[in-house]
Amino acid sequence: MIKAAYFPTIIYAKDVNLDNRLFEREVIAWSNEDSGVKRTNMNGWHSTTNMHQIPVFKPLVDELFKMQSEVFQEEWLESEAVMGNMWANINPPGGYNRPHLHPNSHFSGVYYIKAPKNSGNIVFNEPKTGAHMVMPRRKEGKPPSHLWKEVHVDPLEGRIIMFPSWLWHCVQPNLINRHFKLRRHPMFFKPTCKPAVSNGTPDYFIYESNRVLLFFWHANGLFDCSERFVNKPYALVIFCLFKKFWF
Repeated sequence: MIKAAYFPTIIYAKDVNLDNRLFEREVIAWSNEDSGVKRTNMNGWHSTTNMHQIPVFKPLVDELFKMQSEVFQEEWLESEAVMGNMWANINPPGGYNRPHLHPNSHFSGVYYIKAPKNSGNIVFNEPKTGAHMVMPRRKEGKPPSHLWKEVHVDPLEGRIIMFPSWLWHCVQPNLINRHFKLRRHPMFFKPTCKPAVSNGTPDYFIYESNRVLLFFWHANGLFDCSERFVNKPYALVIFCLFKKFWF
């Protein structure tokens, strides 16, 4: 039998050597001065999206453009890319990012400034979701990669990951603190990146030392009772979006 794999989804990664401690200090100072914005971030801080215009981050911007040029070559794309947005995320213990994609852009990238162990993988989901609607149950064991429904990528400080902006992805909860438990009332559940269902009742509770620390999801939006990042083992990530001139 002859097999051929068509229409693959390519995710690119590259390790770079930059002054992450400088970036960390700058982003933490930024988060102390600016409350940030709410996007997909749950109990985490999301900066405004003009990070690529701040001079201290220019060495990172240069590396991102360099890698994007290499990706465009691999993808057989002509013309130049422009950076549409760039921002920082800080996820303290329990913080995560809901499933999402990035409309109106061509490629998206993530760069890890600080990523302690168990601080939350980035998860990419199989884009052909309709193909699984009537799929029979698969046999036990690890299937080949072309049959995977999701891919978990470990964060690594100093690594850039680039992927198509139409690819659904999320960031798992930061579970650095071993005493952290995620509980869904009234049953325990395994932490996942499933979209929160807004039905007018609390969906997720996150407990630390028998105290509701983070948030619950409600029909009217997110009610955040989080603490700041002082003395907490946070993960610090930078995202960027590249657009392409078509003419």
